[in-house]
Amino acid sequence: TNFVMQAQSLLHGGNLTYDADDLRRWTEFGWAAKPYGLFFRTVEDGWTFAKQYGYSAYLVPFMWIFGDVTGIAVGNAVLLALTVAIVVAALLVMIAN
Repeated sequence: TNFVMQAQSLLHGGNLTYDADDLRRWTEFGWAAKPYGLFFRTVEDGWTFAKQYGYSAYLVPFMWIFGDVTGIAVGNAVLLALTVAIVVAALLVMIAN
């Protein structure tokens, strides 16, 4: 939830804040009625959102090119392919030595 809402905020709102438009976009997105699973942390005055920007920023170009849902799927597939390629390369190096 956190990463998708943040990516939508960057893509469609152009900012790194959660606001009413982000909640509206989340509802229109249709994955869940409410954004359950957001990262929270406590501060002196109460609660705040903890934002993880890296993965959200990574998703934005894919969501921009392919649309929200397909972009997330394509972005994750590319990330998986890169991870597999790195693991295979590491195993080949280990076998060669």
